[in-house]
Parts: sequence; C-alpha cells; structure tokens
Amino acid sequence: MSIILLVVRFLLIAALYSFIGWVVYTLWIEFYRKPDDNDHQNIPPVTLKFADEAGEKAVMITRLLATIGRDVECDINIQDQAVSARQARLSFRQNQWWLEDSNSTNGTYLNRERLEQPAVIMNNDLITCGNTHLEVIIS
Repeated sequence: MSIILLVVRFLLIAALYSFIGWVVYTLWIEFYRKPDDNDHQNIPPVTLKFADEAGEKAVMITRLLATIGRDVECDINIQDQAVSARQARLSFRQNQWWLEDSNSTNGTYLNRERLEQPAVIMNNDLITCGNTHLEVIIS
C-alpha cells in the first residue's frame, strides 16, 4: 500500500511541475512574440493641433507610442518653458488612445482636469501642458 502512495505522490509532483513548466513556457512565448503586421494597421491616427512659442503646429501620430515635451527628441516638441522635458506620453492600447503624465513638474491636464492616472482621450479633447493647449483630432 505504501508503494502505491509513493508512486501516486511522484505522479502528482510530476504533473505539478509539468503544469508550472507549461505556464512558464506560454508566458515566455507571449512575452517574446513578434507583433503581427495587422496590429499596426488598425491604429487610428491622432493629430494634435497647438500653438507654442515657435508658432502654430499640427502633429500627426500613427505609432503606438509618442512622447510630449520640451526635449527636442520628443515626438511632439513644445517650445514652452512651463513644459517639462518629458511631460507626457500618448499610447495606443486596448483599441484606444491613452494619455499619461510622465511625473511632470506642472502636471498634465485633460479637459481642464489634472491627470492623476492614465486616461482615454477622445476626439476634440483638450490637453494642457504648461501654457500650451493641444486639441485632439482622431481620424
């Protein structure tokens, strides 16, 4: 009887380790999965219209991620001394455009409300960074 219990224990341990291995393998494959070409085709472009110290601008974003800030390396470069170097970021996920503050000094506002957590943006929303107002146009 004790031999049967010992065999059953080993079988249960083997099943448990097999399950854990399968979970780790599945997570590993999903983490390193290459995105399909179809993932990028359904991104609706978002245009931000604004006027800063350099004049009026309209910037169209068609990538999954874009940064907003005073730094010249930002995708949406705003020449406004009240804007942080890396003020905020736009990202497309869950089939929606999201706005997130990047711990900026003066904060980022969406429709005159300070962003405390990422928020979905919609057509005709107003993003405020420093003294600059950006109008959102989603095509």
